[in-house]
Amino acid sequence: MFLAHFDTMMLEFLVLETNRLRLETRARVKTITMTEIRKFIGVLFYMTVVDIPFRRMYWSAKTRQTVVADAMTVNRFDEIFSLLHSCDNALQKERGADGYDRLYKVRDLITQLNENITQCAEMETCLSVDEQIIPFKGRHSLKIYMKNKPKKWGYKVWVLAGQSGYAHKLQFYGDNTVEPTGTDLTADGIGASGEVVLQLLEGVPPKCYCFFDNYFASPALLAELKKKEIYATCTMRKNRTNGCPLLSEKELKKKGRGTWGSWNSTL
Repeated sequence: MFLAHFDTMMLEFLVLETNRLRLETRARVKTITMTEIRKFIGVLFYMTVVDIPFRRMYWSAKTRQTVVADAMTVNRFDEIFSLLHSCDNALQKERGADGYDRLYKVRDLITQLNENITQCAEMETCLSVDEQIIPFKGRHSLKIYMKNKPKKWGYKVWVLAGQSGYAHKLQFYGDNTVEPTGTDLTADGIGASGEVVLQLLEGVPPKCYCFFDNYFASPALLAELKKKEIYATCTMRKNRTNGCPLLSEKELKKKGRGTWGSWNSTL
């Protein structure tokens, strides 16, 4: 499944751009091949499963991991690790210039990955929109801190996932190239969080069901989804109900567990 998503075209692109950087910065290093890139990625996957405190310990005598050490030498791994690249630096635009892309370094990979995951599975009728954190503690303008998450530092990614757990679409938080849907967010009260749902659901056929939490939810968003014939279920924050006369939390507690209230709307 991984190779269906991260296909040969993407691997060849990594080889091309990594060797481009090699020639520009460390021309004496031996040319990096497709086979080596495949092995390198395989080693990275292995390291996420077999966690050892220091990278070189996978090759050291006492903690040697045969699968890793037999695949490539530690020096060759470090060379590829330091040179791995997925863009042409010469084409990157400066911050503040027209067309500046905060995700330029990985833009081509993200674009191709979204195309591949779309082609690998049919869109499901039962969907969910939520966030996911890619752990990262290095320096980058898109890195965020979320104190209540198991992994507190990293990149936030908005994900449209199906009932099966398959991710049908990905969108990075803070991506300045994402095209707006054209909805009047201020006038309609949908807000930037609701816009994320609309963006991820673009192209989704009518009659689908979508679930999301109170971070995104608003009556205006539900009304907009109704226009698109997409059914939605969500939790709602008290300050976003727009005066809808639902039972208060105090009243619900008095009536006991399992109590619920409803209100028919013309939205």
